[in-house]
Amino acid sequence: MANSPLVETATSTTGTQLAGKEMNTLPIMQRYTWMSMYLMPDVTSMNGFHIDGQRDRGLGYTLDGIVGTQPVVGGEATNTTVSTTANAIEEVKLASTVLPAEYGHSAGGLLSATYKSGTNRLHWEGEDRYVNNAMLHRAYFNLGNAPFGYHELSSVATGPVFIPKIYNGKNKTFFLFGWSMHHERYNQSVFTTVPTPDELNGDFSFGGKGYPIYDPATTKQVNGLWTNTPFPGNIIPKSRVDPRSEEHTSELQSLR
Repeated sequence: MANSPLVETATSTTGTQLAGKEMNTLPIMQRYTWMSMYLMPDVTSMNGFHIDGQRDRGLGYTLDGIVGTQPVVGGEATNTTVSTTANAIEEVKLASTVLPAEYGHSAGGLLSATYKSGTNRLHWEGEDRYVNNAMLHRAYFNLGNAPFGYHELSSVATGPVFIPKIYNGKNKTFFLFGWSMHHERYNQSVFTTVPTPDELNGDFSFGGKGYPIYDPATTKQVNGLWTNTPFPGNIIPKSRVDPRSEEHTSELQSLR
């Protein structure tokens, strides 16, 4: 039987701790480390991440102590600054209340991630989280699914630094190399409408049921109010149509 976690007596900080091995087994979208917050208690994700109701811009993020928030405005900048492959992460810890003093400037909570350390034994791991058409049920109105492929590729290699006859880093110097790639290919089916031949020719009368279309060239002020004159019969004259739109009109007609 598993042992109960010990009461934390050294600090009053509360939060959630997630081992890297556990994080890698979870279905985290696009394998971003910070997306583990979707699965943690005390966190809501409406227009950003909010810990215990605090502002998104007050949330802190560190990777091995390196700050990963945007200057001034706050919020995670992990997509461009400290984003890394999830396989290289040893542990992720979410501090929700009473942050430790060494992590200041995070009034809205803190997500702290640490890298794995190298080992004396050469270790490599790799994976491909893959989805294709054969794994998907077709949408109700589709005759068949459009071509689709989804890959989440990742790899990590660790071990001691060893240069034959020059340097042996066992118990002293280690390396860690991580690589990941998100590859997605898909098409979409869209149900929509295109203009009718009458609309393409400027006729918006709809048998007298159409809303009035006003001529912008007739704008004038009457008794302090701005007004326009409708096009006769709700038909826009050909002379008022930009010739460049004729190319788009022919393209739309070809879709019918």
